[in-house]
Amino acid sequence: MTLEANSSTSLKNQAVQERWGGTNFPEQLDHAFWMNHSVVRGYQNRLATGSAACDWLTWLANDWLPTDKPLRVLVLGCGDGWLERAIAGRHFVDKIDAVDIAGDAVERARKAAEHAGITNIHYGVLDLNHATLPERAYDVVIAHSVLHHIENLEHAFATISASLKPDGWIAINEFVGPAHLQYSDRAMAAISELMSALPARLRCSALFDKAVYDLKHRPGLEQAIADDPSEGVRAPELDGFIRQWFSVAYETDIGGTVLQLLLWDMVNNFREDCALDRSLLEWICLLEETLVVSANLPSDYRFYICQARGAEAEPAIEACRPKRLAPSRDLPTRSTPPTNSGPPTNAREHSTAVARALTRSAESAFAGAKPWLLSALREAETGAHDAPMIWLGGPRELADGLVQSFPKLMPMGVKALLAIVRAGSATLVISRPAGLPIRKIAALALMLRRRGSIVMLEPTGAQAPADLAARFGQCLASAVDRSWAQPEHGLRIERDQPACARSDQRLHPVNTGGQLLGPILGTFGAQLAADEQADAAEVLSGIEAVLARENVLPPTVIIRVQALPGIPSLVAALVTGRILELAPEGARY
Repeated sequence: MTLEANSSTSLKNQAVQERWGGTNFPEQLDHAFWMNHSVVRGYQNRLATGSAACDWLTWLANDWLPTDKPLRVLVLGCGDGWLERAIAGRHFVDKIDAVDIAGDAVERARKAAEHAGITNIHYGVLDLNHATLPERAYDVVIAHSVLHHIENLEHAFATISASLKPDGWIAINEFVGPAHLQYSDRAMAAISELMSALPARLRCSALFDKAVYDLKHRPGLEQAIADDPSEGVRAPELDGFIRQWFSVAYETDIGGTVLQLLLWDMVNNFREDCALDRSLLEWICLLEETLVVSANLPSDYRFYICQARGAEAEPAIEACRPKRLAPSRDLPTRSTPPTNSGPPTNAREHSTAVARALTRSAESAFAGAKPWLLSALREAETGAHDAPMIWLGGPRELADGLVQSFPKLMPMGVKALLAIVRAGSATLVISRPAGLPIRKIAALALMLRRRGSIVMLEPTGAQAPADLAARFGQCLASAVDRSWAQPEHGLRIERDQPACARSDQRLHPVNTGGQLLGPILGTFGAQLAADEQADAAEVLSGIEAVLARENVLPPTVIIRVQALPGIPSLVAALVTGRILELAPEGARY
């Protein structure tokens, strides 16, 4: 049997052959593919092998494959042939069969091997949906980003399994995400948040004359199928087929859930020789890893090393396993000097970017809390939702965030007093009540002729998990040539909310940001120029927003709505300092 005899002629597979065999789409991949950056490759290397400097193929060849006998290797989905050329020179590799459904791609691979003087690779055109491989012929089978293009998985896995020798190995590096790239709403929410945080210079298209993306959209199903009917056609089922047909010796998540769509056609905007750009990209990679580790998002790519069913496991398998979530010292090192290590021109510049990012976070957080807060005010039966809202103090970013969601909110002053007199009621918005003089609140309360409400904004003092902050901090430390304390362990996610937020239904947790942005830019911000600081603050605030929505970061503020049961009770409570116990029994907020 010759491999060429198994090419497919179905109309659907002809479309696949034309897409991957032509030159237009492969050229687009050269410019737009999301993995086309050393930071992304280093991130995936670290997840797969434990070291950013060691790719999965090198690790497979060095640490897993037997070296005491000549090996016959099969490469599935060879494309232009980079993979088989990378291992052809290994002393333990005897012969390589490399196959692909796209005949033109196979021909390019054949010519590249000839040009390189490689003589031990045999190429063939083969469609795994229908073709039958020779039985018990191969010591090693390598499937890299090919199985998610196969529709007839039952036949493909049966023939691949049969082609392995009894002691054979198969390495699988695959997309196992949603069929036809129909990303989940949760993944799209994270991608949209990051797109809104990225500066315009990082959102330029490489394929469309440097046009700037505003958003990234989930591909329409009909268009995705028209572009490539094989793309992820049964990808979600791959994990089950792999476990059914092979004995899994090693497996690990290698990300891609956020990065694939986010970075497509934009990854080259992150300059390889710019330390800050590399840090921003490392932050995005670390965000994706955090979401996967905390089980908020699945990993769309996985790496497996398997044996043929019935083969005895190698005794050294456990020793070969890399540490999952290696310490941050394994992040890619860089020799590139910082683009600008000088301090900003004045102290105001240092705080402006941070304040702008915090204000943006607060606006987003209170916009999300608005429906809950309005409902709580109505349930207080005070009519306070129609009365003026008076701001009695607190951090400026909280005030700015509230004003965006509640345009009627006004600071305490003559205008506010006149509004209270006219309405006879008000909603008092108080931040950090312990810091306000009781006389001021009591005097204001005496002006209320009808019952009002109090909205308490109680800072929780919550911080990001120390090792999470350290890992994000380490990314920027390299850019500014400063050190950050290394975490003792890998990434640990603390998902529990504060006890008060879980036990009391009258409380609403809100995240106004700053748990990562504060300590990181507080430590390194002075080493960045103003424009660099602004980019870092915006990206980090977007990352915080994603982590907060997924409950990876704890809330920074607890909103408590309380009805005022009348002036005498209010004054008595203020005098005794029991302002937090004024909500009537049985109230539901």
